[in-house]
Amino acid sequence: MGEYRAHTPVLVGIAAVQQHIEDYERALEPVALMEQALRNAAVDAGSMQLLSLADEILVPKSLWSYTDPGRLLAASLGAHSATTLLAEFGILQQSLLTRACQRIKDGDAKVMSGSAPFCGVSKASAPALPAHRARNLASPPATSITSA
Repeated sequence: MGEYRAHTPVLVGIAAVQQHIEDYERALEPVALMEQALRNAAVDAGSMQLLSLADEILVPKSLWSYTDPGRLLAASLGAHSATTLLAEFGILQQSLLTRACQRIKDGDAKVMSGSAPFCGVSKASAPALPAHRARNLASPPATSITSA
């Protein structure tokens, strides 16, 4: 693998969680599914520590009643200093990934997490991660994105 600049965004962990339960009373809350996806992405990355290092947690809005699901995720993942962002309906999930990459590239963040789910880090923050896991990619209330 070639050399990268310290602020090169890399995707280090991915995961998807689906729930197929006939008895809706036994179903997990959406934020619990997001948390499980982020935990699984950290396992995929080979570093559970990434969860608590998140500088920002990005979440696309959905039909739930959470006003700041990112803050709930930050609390449950130990990312107490993470800022949160809630993207309005109509915002492409790619916009969240682009924001994460741009913040890392600009040096404004080292670790970004999202419920899409994605988990990204700067190359400088990821030297202990297995090389095959790095895929190169050229505070309440939550910040909100209303247009791309």
